[in-house]
Amino acid sequence: TLAQVFVGGGAQSEGERRGLWRVALEVLSSHRPVVMVFDDVVWGLETLQFVRWVMDQAPIPVLFVLTMRSEDVMASGEIQAAVSSCVEHVRCHQVTLGPLASVDAAKLVGQGLGLRGDLAARVQERTGGNPLFAVQLVGDWVSRGVLLPDAEGFHLAPQAQVQFPDDLHEIWSARWEALISLRPGTEDEALELAAVLGHLVELEEWRDVCEASDVAPGGLLDVLLDYGLAQQEPGSTVWSFTHGMAREALLRRCREAGRWAARHGACAMMLKGRDAFPSRLGRHLLEAGRGQEALLPLSQGIEHDLARGALARAQVWVALQRRALESVPEGDLAGVQAALQRARSLENNSEVLRLNQVLFSFAYEDICTAL
Repeated sequence: TLAQVFVGGGAQSEGERRGLWRVALEVLSSHRPVVMVFDDVVWGLETLQFVRWVMDQAPIPVLFVLTMRSEDVMASGEIQAAVSSCVEHVRCHQVTLGPLASVDAAKLVGQGLGLRGDLAARVQERTGGNPLFAVQLVGDWVSRGVLLPDAEGFHLAPQAQVQFPDDLHEIWSARWEALISLRPGTEDEALELAAVLGHLVELEEWRDVCEASDVAPGGLLDVLLDYGLAQQEPGSTVWSFTHGMAREALLRRCREAGRWAARHGACAMMLKGRDAFPSRLGRHLLEAGRGQEALLPLSQGIEHDLARGALARAQVWVALQRRALESVPEGDLAGVQAALQRARSLENNSEVLRLNQVLFSFAYEDICTAL
């Protein structure tokens, strides 16, 4: 299927996957234009990079509609770089949307979501014209049995009390906490490790990092699939979170509990024993607070992408490399020199030399001069 192609099930390299997607889009658009909609695209870095790549190719009759919340774009430097790379393209047009007008919000809550009376009015007021907030809120109530279906839509269950969260993150956090309270052992830790690994989770990687962390996922994946919190193609060794904000809520839980660096450190240790893409290792090392160690794999990753013409993705790793340099304590220039010397020992052509000029010429003239 196209989904399997996109996540790598039918091709071994990014170039092959993109080539297959290009052929598929050309076939689909041969009779009429194609519209592809990607919702909450900030949670799919590979999607942003793919769209940018398509825009750089010869035109085909395909319209990509990407939606995102402005506050989510600021979640990470790599997301900001990928979004900027798309928005700045000559073939991209950015549209800023405000809240729904009151009359439209009322239609969504009443006709679209099937609420009535005082409850409909309270939902409309609390969600402030944010359709995603309204849909997720009602969906959460339905999933927890707070709302029951009837001929006209939904009504409150007997003795049910509705609680209005402050935002979407609170909805997802409450949903996760309700699930975690019902699960045994260390499955909450397994959830956090899966979220840290990424939106797409390789089963073998997840199991290995859990084992190394003395964590048992048990039958957690089956539960996530049953609850509609995860999705997996039949026969695939990869699963993903159904919604980007579901994963983000777990990441926030991990960060606020002070487990962020440890989780990323565990993922980095697991990847060191594998033939993994070097920038993945670099990103986990950086988030684990080991910026100096991250310099070499990030450098290798940028070299890999530049050699293959994946400039948009290379820009993402460049942004992380910049963060890695910034994280090195002042006065530890010798450590930076040693790390970069190890990277240079791998170089044997002018392209890699140009790569170093890209990496270390930003605002680090003092470091580059010393090197």
